Amino acid sequence: MLIENLIKETVELQGFRVLTVTKANDGLEAELAPDGRYAPRCSGCGRRARYRDTRPARRFRHVPLWGISVHLVYAPRRVICECCGGVHIEVLPWVSGKRQFTRALATASVTRISTALAMSAMRTSPYPTTALSI
Repeated sequence: MLIENLIKETVELQGFRVLTVTKANDGLEAELAPDGRYAPRCSGCGRRARYRDTRPARRFRHVPLWGISVHLVYAPRRVICECCGGVHIEVLPWVSGKRQFTRALATASVTRISTALAMSAMRTSPYPTTALSI
């Protein structure tokens, strides 16, 4: 239960819910499901759309918890959008486009890299104040 709450806090899950968290070969897998209280939204225009069918499950890498890798597993729904006209995958708020990692993991990685670069610049610069202004 604690791990489910941590995942809920680190992922934007409005319209979705965590079904189960299980131990997998390479870490933890959190299975997500659509929340019946919310209609799916079109990834093209962001408006509510009618459900059509479900695609096969996809795995998304998420921020590791205590050094344990975490994957979100979700079978995205396809929707029929009357506004854009056509069939689109629903909006998945935790991922950008067709990426296989979450926005939270991308943000954590960029933050970690920028911190490492700043620390490296401070160590190698003979003038520490100019290294911080980079």
